[in-house]
Amino acid sequence: MADIMEALKAYIDTDTDLGTILVSEDIPEGWDGNAIFLQRSGENVSDELSNTYDIDGITVDIEVISQDINQCRLLTREVKWWLRKYTLHSVSFQDDFGNTRTIHGFEVTDHDDTYIPKALQDFEKYHVGALSLTVLYSGLCQTVGPGPTDE
Repeated sequence: MADIMEALKAYIDTDTDLGTILVSEDIPEGWDGNAIFLQRSGENVSDELSNTYDIDGITVDIEVISQDINQCRLLTREVKWWLRKYTLHSVSFQDDFGNTRTIHGFEVTDHDDTYIPKALQDFEKYHVGALSLTVLYSGLCQTVGPGPTDE
């Protein structure tokens, strides 16, 4: 079973016209195509440790990168549309602790103008469409690490 970033990459990759999909990797030097960059940027986990099904979420920065501004705009729109379809609904993945979780939906928004792209070292040649994706999921929390002791 894939982790959440692998599941997200595989889902976006089913729309084959979007370009190279990178997870937390820099754009290779000399690259000249379109790319989608994904990086986990935050997490909203409930502090309820009672083995109940809680809705949690992670935030993922998505950068749509192209040398052509019109292509960048079109690809960014397509990525948003594709994510809003969220056919990953009810797909299971494995969290960082080995628990099985289930995706319930995506919320995708544009980043504001203060966002600094993370995938590019040289900003002069490329255009970036920056999105923020929240992936909502739930699942039985069985293993979360060491708990409190009675000592």
